[in-house]
Amino acid sequence: MTTRAIIYDTNTSTTTNTSPLIIIPGLRVTGLTQSVVERVNTYTALTTDDIILCNNATSMTVILPVASATGHILQIKNINNVGSVTVDANVGGGKIDDELTQEVASYENLTIVDGLALKWYIL
Repeated sequence: MTTRAIIYDTNTSTTTNTSPLIIIPGLRVTGLTQSVVERVNTYTALTTDDIILCNNATSMTVILPVASATGHILQIKNINNVGSVTVDANVGGGKIDDELTQEVASYENLTIVDGLALKWYIL
Protein backbone atom coordinates (compact mmCIF):
# COMPACT_ATOMS: atom_id res chain seq x y z
CA MET A 1 0.00 0.00 0.00
CA THR A 2 1.31 3.42 -0.97
CA THR A 3 0.80 6.37 1.32
CA ARG A 4 0.36 9.67 -0.46
CA ALA A 5 0.57 13.08 1.12
CA ILE A 6 1.00 16.71 0.29
CA ILE A 7 3.11 18.57 2.80
CA TYR A 8 2.82 22.34 2.97
CA ASP A 9 5.68 24.14 4.72
CA THR A 10 4.32 27.40 6.15
CA ASN A 11 7.85 28.70 6.75
CA THR A 12 8.87 28.55 3.12
CA SER A 13 5.41 28.48 1.44
CA THR A 14 6.40 25.41 -0.53
CA THR A 15 4.50 22.21 -1.23
CA THR A 16 6.06 18.75 -1.39
CA ASN A 17 4.24 15.85 -3.00
CA THR A 18 5.49 12.56 -1.48
CA SER A 19 4.17 10.44 -4.36
CA PRO A 20 1.91 10.78 -7.39
CA LEU A 21 -1.29 12.46 -6.25
CA ILE A 22 -4.06 13.94 -8.34
CA ILE A 23 -5.15 17.42 -7.32
CA ILE A 24 -8.51 18.48 -8.71
CA PRO A 25 -8.97 22.24 -9.17
CA GLY A 26 -11.88 23.49 -7.10
CA LEU A 27 -11.84 20.44 -4.81
CA ARG A 28 -12.87 21.42 -1.33
CA VAL A 29 -11.83 19.25 1.59
CA THR A 30 -14.24 19.55 4.49
CA GLY A 31 -14.34 18.03 7.92
CA LEU A 32 -10.95 19.37 8.96
CA THR A 33 -12.20 22.84 9.84
CA GLN A 34 -15.33 24.73 8.99
CA SER A 35 -16.03 28.38 8.49
CA VAL A 36 -18.19 29.70 11.35
CA VAL A 37 -19.68 33.20 11.34
CA GLU A 38 -22.01 34.90 13.81
CA ARG A 39 -24.45 37.47 12.45
CA VAL A 40 -27.01 39.75 14.13
CA ASN A 41 -28.65 41.36 11.09
CA THR A 42 -29.82 40.30 7.65
CA TYR A 43 -26.94 38.44 6.06
CA THR A 44 -26.20 37.23 2.56
CA ALA A 45 -24.47 33.87 2.95
CA LEU A 46 -21.21 33.33 1.12
CA THR A 47 -20.29 30.18 -0.76
CA THR A 48 -17.40 29.82 1.72
CA ASP A 49 -19.70 29.79 4.79
CA ASP A 50 -20.23 26.42 6.46
CA ILE A 51 -21.98 27.40 9.70
CA ILE A 52 -23.95 30.60 10.29
CA LEU A 53 -24.88 31.43 13.89
CA CYS A 54 -27.82 33.86 13.97
CA ASN A 55 -28.09 36.01 17.07
CA ASN A 56 -30.84 38.64 16.71
CA ALA A 57 -33.27 39.37 19.57
CA THR A 58 -36.21 39.91 17.21
CA SER A 59 -35.85 38.35 13.76
CA MET A 60 -33.43 38.27 10.87
CA THR A 61 -33.01 36.85 7.38
CA VAL A 62 -30.23 34.76 5.87
CA ILE A 63 -30.19 35.05 2.08
CA LEU A 64 -28.71 32.00 0.40
CA PRO A 65 -26.42 32.12 -2.62
CA VAL A 66 -27.88 30.73 -5.84
CA ALA A 67 -27.78 26.92 -5.68
CA SER A 68 -25.66 25.44 -8.46
CA ALA A 69 -25.31 21.72 -7.64
CA THR A 70 -22.01 22.05 -5.76
CA GLY A 71 -22.94 19.67 -2.95
CA HIS A 72 -21.98 22.34 -0.42
CA ILE A 73 -23.57 21.75 2.99
CA LEU A 74 -24.62 24.80 5.00
CA GLN A 75 -25.80 24.84 8.60
CA ILE A 76 -27.83 27.72 9.99
CA LYS A 77 -28.35 27.86 13.76
CA ASN A 78 -30.57 30.30 15.65
CA ILE A 79 -28.68 30.95 18.91
CA ASN A 80 -31.10 33.52 20.32
CA ASN A 81 -33.88 32.60 22.72
CA VAL A 82 -36.54 34.91 21.25
CA GLY A 83 -35.94 35.76 17.59
CA SER A 84 -36.65 33.72 14.49
CA VAL A 85 -34.55 33.36 11.36
CA THR A 86 -35.96 33.35 7.83
CA VAL A 87 -33.74 31.48 5.38
CA ASP A 88 -34.44 32.86 1.91
CA ALA A 89 -33.50 30.94 -1.25
CA ASN A 90 -35.47 33.14 -3.64
CA VAL A 91 -32.38 34.58 -5.33
CA GLY A 92 -32.80 33.93 -9.02
CA GLY A 93 -35.84 31.76 -8.35
CA GLY A 94 -34.22 29.28 -5.95
CA LYS A 95 -36.06 27.11 -3.45
CA ILE A 96 -35.46 25.02 -0.34
CA ASP A 97 -37.42 21.75 -0.60
CA ASP A 98 -39.75 23.52 -3.08
CA GLU A 99 -40.39 26.45 -0.71
CA LEU A 100 -39.04 29.99 -1.16
CA THR A 101 -38.16 30.31 2.54
CA GLN A 102 -37.73 28.25 5.70
CA GLU A 103 -38.08 29.44 9.31
CA VAL A 104 -35.61 28.54 12.04
CA ALA A 105 -37.05 28.95 15.56
CA SER A 106 -35.07 29.73 18.72
CA TYR A 107 -32.23 27.28 19.32
CA GLU A 108 -33.18 25.27 16.23
CA ASN A 109 -30.92 24.33 13.34
CA LEU A 110 -31.38 24.02 9.56
CA THR A 111 -28.90 21.91 7.59
CA ILE A 112 -29.19 22.19 3.81
CA VAL A 113 -27.25 21.05 0.77
CA ASP A 114 -26.79 22.78 -2.59
CA GLY A 115 -28.17 19.83 -4.52
CA LEU A 116 -29.23 20.99 -7.98
CA ALA A 117 -29.34 24.22 -9.94
CA LEU A 118 -31.62 26.59 -7.98
CA LYS A 119 -32.46 23.82 -5.46
CA TRP A 120 -31.37 23.58 -1.84
CA TYR A 121 -32.46 20.48 0.07
CA ILE A 122 -32.99 20.01 3.80
CA LEU A 123 -30.92 17.18 5.23
